[in-house]
Amino acid sequence: MPLKRSQLREHVQTVEVDVFGEKLNVSYRPGIMTRAFLRKFLTIGSGIEIAGLSEEEAEAKFETVKKEVSADLQSLIVSWDYLDDDDKPYPITVETFDEHVPQVLLDRIMAAIRQDQEVPKA
Repeated sequence: MPLKRSQLREHVQTVEVDVFGEKLNVSYRPGIMTRAFLRKFLTIGSGIEIAGLSEEEAEAKFETVKKEVSADLQSLIVSWDYLDDDDKPYPITVETFDEHVPQVLLDRIMAAIRQDQEVPKA
């Protein structure tokens, strides 16, 4: 039976993320993760090419890529149980990723998702 792209984009999986001994559940859409999507994460993780750019241009480029990555995360992550200090779930928005998700947490979420995506060896 044929497989439609929309079917892949709708499928949701949940991973459990260990963060300093605490568990965070994150539901995500694996069908969102294209090669272009992953390339952005690798770019921001390994350093954005800024050779020959002024400090202002480099900062602007970094901010642009960061906003794109945050927007991609917003489309990737469906739900989570990440709470603020008043026990309210953080909304899954660009602002949340930019202002309220420490890099260590984002790294662990993405590592759990990447591990979940690995094809088991036969």
